Amino acid sequence: MADYKHMEFNPPHPNLAKQLQIISSVLDTRPAPDFAKKLDQMARDPKIDFDTLEMLKEEIFKLPFEYPKSSFIIAPFPKDNLETQMRFWKYGFYAKNAQVILCTPAHVAPNREFIIRYRIGLAACWIYDLKNHISCKDTVILDNLYQTSMPLKYGFEVVMQKNPDLLKSFKNSERDKVARWIKGSQIPSMKELFGTIDEKCLPNNYIYCCEILFLACLLQKAEKMAHPFSMQEIFAQLKKNPDYRLQNTSLEAFNQYKIIGEQFVVAQKAIRKQAELGDYNFKKVLDDFDIFCNLHGKDSLISEWTRPTLAAIAKVYEGEFDSALEIFKEVLPNLFYIFNLEETAFLIDDNKTATIYQPALALGAICQNRPFLKLIKNYCIVFGIYAKKIEAPISSYEKNYPPVNKDSRTTTTEIEDWEEKAWSDSFFRYFPKGVIKNSEQIEKFETGINGPLQLNEKELPQVPIKPYCRRIFVTYKQFPQLTYFTMMGNVEAVKELANAKVDVNEMTSSRDSALLLAIHKMNLTDMPYEPELGMELFNILKVLPHKVTTLNTQTDKMKLTCLGLSVLSGNPSVVKDVLDMGADVDGIHSPERETPLYTITKLFVPEDSILGVYPSELWSPEMVDILRRRIDNFRGLSNDQIIKTWNSENNVRARWMIQGKQRDVYGQFLKYSKKEDLYKIAELLLERGANPNMPLEINGIRGYTSLMLAAESDNIKLFKMMIEHGGNPNQRALHRDVTEFSCWDFAVSKNSSHVLKYLEENRDKFK
Repeated sequence: MADYKHMEFNPPHPNLAKQLQIISSVLDTRPAPDFAKKLDQMARDPKIDFDTLEMLKEEIFKLPFEYPKSSFIIAPFPKDNLETQMRFWKYGFYAKNAQVILCTPAHVAPNREFIIRYRIGLAACWIYDLKNHISCKDTVILDNLYQTSMPLKYGFEVVMQKNPDLLKSFKNSERDKVARWIKGSQIPSMKELFGTIDEKCLPNNYIYCCEILFLACLLQKAEKMAHPFSMQEIFAQLKKNPDYRLQNTSLEAFNQYKIIGEQFVVAQKAIRKQAELGDYNFKKVLDDFDIFCNLHGKDSLISEWTRPTLAAIAKVYEGEFDSALEIFKEVLPNLFYIFNLEETAFLIDDNKTATIYQPALALGAICQNRPFLKLIKNYCIVFGIYAKKIEAPISSYEKNYPPVNKDSRTTTTEIEDWEEKAWSDSFFRYFPKGVIKNSEQIEKFETGINGPLQLNEKELPQVPIKPYCRRIFVTYKQFPQLTYFTMMGNVEAVKELANAKVDVNEMTSSRDSALLLAIHKMNLTDMPYEPELGMELFNILKVLPHKVTTLNTQTDKMKLTCLGLSVLSGNPSVVKDVLDMGADVDGIHSPERETPLYTITKLFVPEDSILGVYPSELWSPEMVDILRRRIDNFRGLSNDQIIKTWNSENNVRARWMIQGKQRDVYGQFLKYSKKEDLYKIAELLLERGANPNMPLEINGIRGYTSLMLAAESDNIKLFKMMIEHGGNPNQRALHRDVTEFSCWDFAVSKNSSHVLKYLEENRDKFK
């Protein structure tokens, strides 16, 4: 037992408070700091504060399996202790924690017995070591306690030898319960055991008896939870040889998932390196990995999926796509049932990995195998990788299947065109084109949907290509060369095309103009933020002859316009230039369908306009679709389901993703924006005829205006500016088709003191 730390008792026969400290340490239930301080004082003082003890009782005698804590009792496994170990045996644990552990229960994945067996063995060593730390030194009693099949019954027999009148201490109902414990027909929790049996019941050798009962109850519960494995066999070995070590309980063997998983990545590197050299005979790599798996976990779960998956990866490099798909088709469905796919590691490059289903989807898309894509997407939805977070009921495992989305089985999974394109585009991210045997065969896998895909093109150009009217295809979008090189930030290429007088009004297939893409680089509310580069490109493009329709055209999804984006740049000179070019000062833009004046008004309250943006039933379909395409969790969900999922308390992953970006953008905005510039932009828009009374539909309010937003946010300077340019504070908006509100009402509801004061002082003027 040299591998385990021993807790030394001092003194050997402690007082009650000291004993409670010991029990608290053994159970790893740490009391609150103020109680701990009192308990520490009591441990040094022979006096007993029964009021404090009563309060501490509930904290100290917690059932250890239900209150996992961190501990350093077991030296080789500093993050594991007895409680953590036994959590894994507890019935229903995996049903409740399927998303945060590596694998599922043994009856779903029989090879998990390896892990269960050695977790139990490790805990058995720990439990056996407890006998060295209790006041009972009678080896006969301890040996019998560890070897009997009914340790709780035997423990009570020992205690009743010291306290023969134990049962007489209880009333009828309590007596019946304790009698069942004594017979071993019922196992109490630690809390229940020591909440029932106290010092009054055990007048003789109280501490000694508490220790015996604690150990007996622990042994009984552990033996029951460990079934069908026997801890007594390990106890027998430990009795014969105190230095006995279980096979495969070393850190390396216990973490076979980590060991084989790392070798799986190493083998992938070997396959890729060999393919780069033009050698596609991967038999030795596959055989070596097979030997490694046999050595470190022949029947382990991770070996079962890594071996065929490595073979599938090799088949892709060999150019045998159909064979690779067949392997993935066999492996992946089983993997969904028995493994947490987020723990799988497919090598992208030396520093990045992806989950294994991602390259499989890319392969299916490049081969246009929609049945395969539909199969894998459906599994992703069912098991919570796509769509909403799983709420895992215990009953699902009682029915012998893992937890799934309850409504997923009634959902018809469809593969959308954009999904197939997106997966196809990622293929060469996972499998470098230059190292795949006969990679030219991929050319035949054109979808014919909205133009060719990037992966069917040769290397994308770094300089303009003559004739300059030739378009460039990137994924499913078509780019005039001027828009492409503007998007890429290639200043020299943009200058060359501008000097060649190419048509600046040509747009991409999603209706982006070159001017819009240049302004987008200066957008304070998006990333990356490249104002210097954007301004340089803008200055080149603005002198070219732009049509008014080009300036006012909305992009397909985000509904962006040149003027709307220029407002988001926070740069008055850019706004002025775009207005001078003929942009509509009240042109509707953005997924929220707002005017430029409304947008600039929002920017004065960035904590709402940037941090406070959450999906709701009031969002436009375009806004919700943006989330659906950006977040895997939302694939396969309708717009209504996305909104419901987002707003649920359980939706953690998607919230973290979006909120993290929101915080970054918010910090960027605070750093680079200037209020005086925002006011200049607002004044410029108003001087050019922006309508502060233009009715919009915002957050369910029909007829909401920029003036109302200024009143609601108590921006008195902006409010006065709008009033001076024709703003009407008496104009009304309709909230959810029920209640009418004016600027007065909005100001009152938000306690906008400055605006209210101004309105009251000018009441006669606004009659």
